[in-house]
Amino acid sequence: PNWEDENLLTAIEGAMDSGVVLQLMKRSGMNIEENVMYTSRQKDRIESVLDYLKPWLSDRALTEWNFAAMSTYSFLDWALFRNVITIEKRPECRKFLETHANRPSVIATKIPKV
Repeated sequence: PNWEDENLLTAIEGAMDSGVVLQLMKRSGMNIEENVMYTSRQKDRIESVLDYLKPWLSDRALTEWNFAAMSTYSFLDWALFRNVITIEKRPECRKFLETHANRPSVIATKIPKV
């Protein structure tokens, strides 16, 4: 991988860390919708990463299927499934997910709907 991909992966990993923290807090019975500094910082971190990824998601990520794209897809799919994020105001995320949704590897590893 090149430096750009390394930076993308570092950012995605940070967003995933924050997403996992929020999910663990929810499972522990904490209200992550409450406006407290810790949860706000985790949500801000995710939003900052999505802002950082926006140009890449709108361009290169639509045509490439590399480790950075797979990691991004995994994060977005996981975070949406667990209601950690919303992408209503992020058409680049929606388009990215739609573009890659029919890949055999994505279909084979899709989170089952229960």
